[in-house]
Amino acid sequence: MATVNLGLIKFRWQGAYAGGTAYVKDDVVSYNGSSYVCILASTGNLPTDTTYWNVMAQGADIASISGLAQGDILYYNGTDWVRLGAGTNGQVLQTGGTGANPSWTDQASGTVKQIKLFNRELTGDVSVGTGNTWVDTGMVLTITGTSASNYYVHRFHLNEPWGNTSSWHLNFRVWNVTDGAVVGNQQYIASIEGGGSHPQGVSVQGSIFESASTSAKQYKVQYANAGSNSAYVNWRGSAGYQNYSIEEVDGTLTTDAT
Repeated sequence: MATVNLGLIKFRWQGAYAGGTAYVKDDVVSYNGSSYVCILASTGNLPTDTTYWNVMAQGADIASISGLAQGDILYYNGTDWVRLGAGTNGQVLQTGGTGANPSWTDQASGTVKQIKLFNRELTGDVSVGTGNTWVDTGMVLTITGTSASNYYVHRFHLNEPWGNTSSWHLNFRVWNVTDGAVVGNQQYIASIEGGGSHPQGVSVQGSIFESASTSAKQYKVQYANAGSNSAYVNWRGSAGYQNYSIEEVDGTLTTDAT
């Protein structure tokens, strides 16, 4: 009776490819992170030689990529998987489009890096007193900048200051608690005064900028009454709000002296 050679009836795993091993059809090997199946008896022919091998499962030999470190990104350059080392602090990943590799780049100038915000509701009269003594508003923030070449923009809003008699005058400033200095070297950045009682619907707001710092800094908004009579914030105990924010902004600062 005739004998029919069916050959192998299943794939045979042979482990990592070795150049000195004789492989036969349906042998399967691993090479550079991928697996290949032999389609023609072969000795010494790399699995990338399509005369003798077909790709069985495409992979990537990530472990063989040298120099890998925390923060690296792997991308395909059209031929192999390669590493893109971590960029510098604050950079963003930028694509070069189809057929190009990605890269790190600096963010566009003028972007906001971070915002710190304080907000609270007032439910009663808050007395500022007299004597032109600086008093804490309760608005306090701490920030650590990402770059000393950036800027902090301080903004605050305070609801309905008032006085129950004539001659009250409130000044406002931002105080750097950490360094013990007024921000911007200005005595005050906003003020409001009255010659009588409550100025209906009035609120006060102000803003000022300064260079950022990579060290943690604490700031607070303060006010002082330069008038001769008592002044308050939050009219007659009605619901009111205090808001204070610090924005860290990248870019070149320009001022208009006109």
